[in-house]
Amino acid sequence: MNRLGLAAVLAFFVVACGSDDDAGGTASNAGGSSAGGAAFGGGGSGGAIGGSGGSVNVGGASSTTEVCDQVDNDADGDVDEDCPCTAGQKQQCYAADAKPSEGCKWGEQICSGPDWGSSACTGASYPPSGETACCTKLGTTPKHELYDAFLAAYPAAKMPKAVAAIQAFSPSVNGQGMKWASVVVGNEIVDASNGGVITANIEKGRKVSHDEAVKAMPAGAVVVATKEDPVTIEVLGGSGNCNGVGWGWGSILYKATDDSVSEMVYLYVGFCSNGDVELFQYSEQPMQVCKAPIVPR
Repeated sequence: MNRLGLAAVLAFFVVACGSDDDAGGTASNAGGSSAGGAAFGGGGSGGAIGGSGGSVNVGGASSTTEVCDQVDNDADGDVDEDCPCTAGQKQQCYAADAKPSEGCKWGEQICSGPDWGSSACTGASYPPSGETACCTKLGTTPKHELYDAFLAAYPAAKMPKAVAAIQAFSPSVNGQGMKWASVVVGNEIVDASNGGVITANIEKGRKVSHDEAVKAMPAGAVVVATKEDPVTIEVLGGSGNCNGVGWGWGSILYKATDDSVSEMVYLYVGFCSNGDVELFQYSEQPMQVCKAPIVPR
């Protein structure tokens, strides 16, 4: 077999928002895995940000009477100001006229006496300007919309199936292009001596792509959900186990230190027939799923 020594392993990562539909092709599916479902927290009601003087109006018309319920009913910037407390006592609080909406977080008050009104509410997060909740596009089941967009744009019929085509492959969707990643894995993962184009090897290559995507996340970011459909293998003719091409897409959602959420899409392509080649790539510009919430200083 003619070895081209093209260990260019293509990992595609892109950042954007998502849904969970698949796009198919004419090739056969082989193996794969999926993970996800991480909730982003929150609950209660919400509306547009408004108000002044340190308060946040999230529920529309505010009450003129403050009650002891850990929120700012009268939207004057103070939480439970008419409610007595003991110095050092703590409670959760929210400096808005409603409880935290989806994805937003409670703050904390530490009583300095004689009532909660003398104590600032710190650490809470509020919906970004123009939004009704923190991270509204994620509910209890995270979406992977960019991932679905790539699968729809590149079914099996549009995937590269020759050395030159794989070398030139540069997928893009919704203006999101890809660039080559510099990753060295040694011998080709789909090498004939290593089993060739088989499910385990394509999944192994996709794992490399996944790890490269994780490395590209901003400092301090954490993965909150991963989605991977079964890998695809297409037999191209020839003999033995080195006679085809395989690929596997994946997506991660990650939360940055400012609590904004982004998506990265990655891809592995492995070819073994009249030569070996495998590719990893990623997009240059991440795209946000959810804006960072407002956290008053």
